[in-house]
Amino acid sequence: MVHLDLYDVLAVAARVLRIDAGAVVRSTDLDAIDRALTAARAHNPGEVPEAAAVLFVGLVREQPFERDNRLVALAVLLQFLGLNGFDLRLEPGADLDDLFDRVADGRFGRWEIADFIRSVLSERSRPVWFEAVGDKEDAMFELFSDSARRAIVLAQEEARLLSHNYVGTEHILLGLIDEGGTAAKHLAEAGITAAAVRTVVLEIIGPGQTAPGDHLPFTPRTKRVLELTRTQARILGSEEFRPEHILLGLIAEGKGVAAQALAKLGADPVRLRRQITAETDLRQRTEDAVHGFLTEDAEHSGTYARSPHIRHRHLVTELTALLDENERLHSETADLREESTRLRKEVTRLRAKLRTHDIDPDT
Repeated sequence: MVHLDLYDVLAVAARVLRIDAGAVVRSTDLDAIDRALTAARAHNPGEVPEAAAVLFVGLVREQPFERDNRLVALAVLLQFLGLNGFDLRLEPGADLDDLFDRVADGRFGRWEIADFIRSVLSERSRPVWFEAVGDKEDAMFELFSDSARRAIVLAQEEARLLSHNYVGTEHILLGLIDEGGTAAKHLAEAGITAAAVRTVVLEIIGPGQTAPGDHLPFTPRTKRVLELTRTQARILGSEEFRPEHILLGLIAEGKGVAAQALAKLGADPVRLRRQITAETDLRQRTEDAVHGFLTEDAEHSGTYARSPHIRHRHLVTELTALLDENERLHSETADLREESTRLRKEVTRLRAKLRTHDIDPDT
């Protein structure tokens, strides 16, 4: 079972509410989301409807979002089910207000919602991790983050949409864009969209001629990208493989259809790599800071435990700092060349000034 994390829920909320991630963080009860996610994770891997029900009930009752909480809760439910290979067969124009009311006032709990979900649940073609790759890659998928696994699942869906009977590097690139996380953000900033990539892919190899079967094998180049993903993650000091590491793997591979598409669409692989590396380092430092705070909190729980309000405020501060520094980072990267020139001129000026005072700047 693939579970959502806090960042996933905030990303869904940002899209639904049409506001930036920073605004979502500042206006959301993060502890309430964490309680709902923790409760959902307590279920066995095969109990997707039950876990989905617990998550949904928690979000509806806790109301972590300042506005449109029910709409966000439904979107999170659909996202969770979709990532685990399921859809909800909801009738067009279905009135769900009564369902929400029953959950909110306690008339419906997780068991009733689980029964409702089962009644409208349809199973997609599930991701076949261990059939798509060889034995060599099996263990590696255990180290993939949920968001990285989602990208692979979405890559499989992209292959099916194009009637391709394999998963190539081009589908991995599309999966990264569809996943909507850090890798997708960097690609968007480079002007790379899913529609543009699909157009280039169809120009290069065209659509498939027959409907693909249930089993979509990974091409040798895709397997090579996955090996490079592991290498890139370790270079950056991460024990978990994330979508941005997959993108770095695609860039490092440099010869597949994905690399051709990026080149044709004008993406600069050197700049992409520089931006991803800088932001990944920032994210790691921020996560380490949050982890350190929570670890310290647990160690002191026997003497004085921080209140949920203080913990919430700290997490908001850390996440907001991450968002703000990311924004600054990308604005600076856009002007990197000009800034470098300015700094060189400033150094030259200061060296000259030192010499006017009979000071040798080189000693």
